[in-house]
Amino acid sequence: MLKLIPAFFLVAISLPVEDWRSSVGEPCQNVEACLKAQRAAAIPGLEVRVPNAAFDSAKRLLTVTGGVEALVELLSDPDKRVATSAAYGLSNAHVIDARHLPAIVRGLDRELDWLPRALARIDSNEAAREAVDRYLISESGPGSPEFYAVTESGARAIPFIVEHARCRKTCLEQTYGLLAYALEEMSPERRFAARPLMQLVRNQQDQPEVAGGTLLMISALGTDGLSIETDLLREYANSPHLRLQVENALIGIHSMSSGDIFAKRISEQRDEFVLRDLAEVGAAGRSAGPTVTPLLEEASERRVWAATTLGFIGYREAIPALVRTLEQPVDPLLAWASANALARLDAREASEALALVADTHWYPPVRDAAKDALRVIQAGGGVPPPASRNEFFQQYTAFMDIGGEVPKCDDVLESSRVDNRMQKLLRDTSEDALKRLAYPTVVLSYGASDAQEQRAAGKDIITIDARNIREYRESIEQTPDVALRLDDGWLVGGNRGEWGGELVVVGDDGTFQTLLEKNVRDLHLVGDRIVAVVGLAHLGLNAGSLYEVHREPGNEWTASIWRVLPGAPVTARPVQPEGLLIETVRKGSVVVLPNGEMRMARCRGS
Repeated sequence: MLKLIPAFFLVAISLPVEDWRSSVGEPCQNVEACLKAQRAAAIPGLEVRVPNAAFDSAKRLLTVTGGVEALVELLSDPDKRVATSAAYGLSNAHVIDARHLPAIVRGLDRELDWLPRALARIDSNEAAREAVDRYLISESGPGSPEFYAVTESGARAIPFIVEHARCRKTCLEQTYGLLAYALEEMSPERRFAARPLMQLVRNQQDQPEVAGGTLLMISALGTDGLSIETDLLREYANSPHLRLQVENALIGIHSMSSGDIFAKRISEQRDEFVLRDLAEVGAAGRSAGPTVTPLLEEASERRVWAATTLGFIGYREAIPALVRTLEQPVDPLLAWASANALARLDAREASEALALVADTHWYPPVRDAAKDALRVIQAGGGVPPPASRNEFFQQYTAFMDIGGEVPKCDDVLESSRVDNRMQKLLRDTSEDALKRLAYPTVVLSYGASDAQEQRAAGKDIITIDARNIREYRESIEQTPDVALRLDDGWLVGGNRGEWGGELVVVGDDGTFQTLLEKNVRDLHLVGDRIVAVVGLAHLGLNAGSLYEVHREPGNEWTASIWRVLPGAPVTARPVQPEGLLIETVRKGSVVVLPNGEMRMARCRGS
């Protein structure tokens, strides 16, 4: 499913307009006084895009009779600093008379920052049309003043959004995506778009690109599109060539058929974000529960997403399985997620298990989560569903930062030891030797830079969204950061931070076998196990794991999750007797023993 605006990736490119009623300070005595103050504050050389004293004076004009009219006149001022501050003031106005639209359009043609948002303050169809037209040709796209001009115009903008969806003239590639972004932000007025868009889908069977783009817009309506659920189900049966797009639209409006659609997708795809999208539809996705529950038994990161999702869709039949994952000691993220899911499910039958974990689990944030879940269950009613999409993302991704900041142990009692059982190479001491173990890999990066320039640099490019952000793929030779000697080759690990990494077996015969595509921080022996310490802390991600590397019959090397860390590893070093001490990013100091037992490091003086 195409998600339109991921909450943790979309960054608004314009500053939010303030509520002038609470921020204008002392009002002016009259229009003349405000204008005088505004001109005096328009200092030559001052960046016009940044609010300043002239902007404050422009907002004060809104408190004076005739102030809006004065600001409109200033849009034509030869000094662009003065005109821009006037545009900022108008963007904060509560209402602007429609007779000022021509002057505002002239200001827009002058490319005055902030001014597009003033279109939403005019109660006229002409202003709404102007807002939609300018949004679709804006270079800034979602998050821009033009974007907010459309979304804040509300129902007035709907006819013109639908009109652009008809694409009587050739549509730009990103038109439907941009229109969908706007609808997604427009709730609840977007409900008025549901039936006109559905009619457009039915009328465009001979133009699948129009029908498909329109279905993308319908998927942005959320529950405000439920009025056309029956029509979409009929379209699903009658239009096999549009089934994927119709499925996305049904999911987008939170149709009760969402669970069955997701059950099929989960069976076909190994993508954690499918689970997140399922969780977002809430109880409408409950029928996918039998497909999600077995994922709790997987040896992969997906089990944490699965536990979280089961709570959001309200699948109470998963309570016994969640209790089993709650009681396991080797994955603190999973135990934490299971405790939270049991709270959402109001799982009174899990009280005993939660009480035990609250008393005995080795990781403090898991103990706290179990205590919190017990309190919720004892109070009754479970956890209220998120009130907004942003709130959903915050709650769903909370497992990425369990417990907030967990103090690390600066002075551990565990004694260090030297492990000389295998030859090991590190970048700091053996860079020349590591260069001889370089292996081929593909580096992924993202951006909006010039496509021709990137192709000339040997990168393959795929445009991935309406904002023209592209994925770049470049083949390189990677020098490993760490290597561990095997019988007939080397186990090597690369770490490029946000640009990825991998775990590779480089054979003495020149062969390469990639075991993992993850950032490898270190390689160690823990008892008789070969262990790769992997993980990354970047933006909202803070994840780490220990992978056990072993050779299968037939000489094939494999790597599988052995233990999950509460955060990304910073350093890992052997300690007595045969354990591994791992310092994590913000999640404390963890010791892992050869038998798999995990505990917090012992701190001197605690």
